Order: sequence, then C-alpha cells, then structure tokens
Amino acid sequence: MTRPVGAETANALITEAPLTTEELTALRDHYKVLYDLLKDSGPRFTQSLRDAVDMHNRAIRRLRGIRDEAKRKETEREEDELLEIGR
Repeated sequence: MTRPVGAETANALITEAPLTTEELTALRDHYKVLYDLLKDSGPRFTQSLRDAVDMHNRAIRRLRGIRDEAKRKETEREEDELLEIGR
C-alpha cells in the first residue's frame, strides 16, 4: 500500500527521498489534476499553477530516472554476459 498524497510525499518528492513508482505515479496524477483545476482560476492563482506544474514535472523526471536506471542495469548485464562469452 502506498502513502496517500500529502505533505509527506510532496516533501519526499522535493528532497529526492525514496519513493516507489506507485507513489510517484500518484503524485504525478495528483499535480496534473491540481493543474487542471487551477488553469482557469485567474491571475491570483498563477504561482500555485506554476508550483503544480513544477511538482508534476519533478514526478515525471523521477519516474523517467527509474526507467532509465532499469534500462542501464539491463544493458550493463547484457554487456557483462557478452564479455563472459568472449573469454
């Protein structure tokens, strides 16, 4: 079970603390919904709108980083296997 989206998970996103893929996905979706609610709210909420976009983008960058790391490890494993074959 993942933590609910709240101050703790938002803080973990900002501080680069460990989060699961499910938590990052929930954060991404949460900030997308928040953006959708704020985009028509007018100039008074401009900073909140920017913050929602920033947090959404942070979640996406973290998710991409997890995928990139998994791809890197797989490529490294395949290369190691090829090195073993070549010996």
